[in-house]
Amino acid sequence: MTKNDSAAIRSTTAALRREVERLDVKMKEDIGNLKHEIQMELDTRKNEAKSDMKQMDISIEELLNRSIVTLSDLRTDVEEKKWQIMRIAVLTLAGFVVATIISMELKTQMNMNKDKKPPPPPQSTTSIPPVEGLERTEWVT
Repeated sequence: MTKNDSAAIRSTTAALRREVERLDVKMKEDIGNLKHEIQMELDTRKNEAKSDMKQMDISIEELLNRSIVTLSDLRTDVEEKKWQIMRIAVLTLAGFVVATIISMELKTQMNMNKDKKPPPPPQSTTSIPPVEGLERTEWVT
């Protein structure tokens, strides 16, 4: 091998080393860029997932609140119906008690009226003056 060949090989080797170093730097930059892009994509996806979860939580809370309001309205309606039924029952019971008292009073008054005998008619004690000449005749023709 000659000096020219040896110099050519050294220059080629040096050129190849520079090319490898340049490619190594470029590859490291590209890998860094890819890592950065992947990290940004992951962060974006995490944020989207968090946003979706928050939206789902908000929807669940809204549904829960609507359900609670509806349940409260139903409870109010049930209580209102209970009070209406209670009023009707009390009025019916009061009416029954009043009717019973009135019927007992009427029965008592009727019994008192039956027990009360009408006063006997006044006795007429008319005295007939004795007539002369007719002594004790019971009948006259």
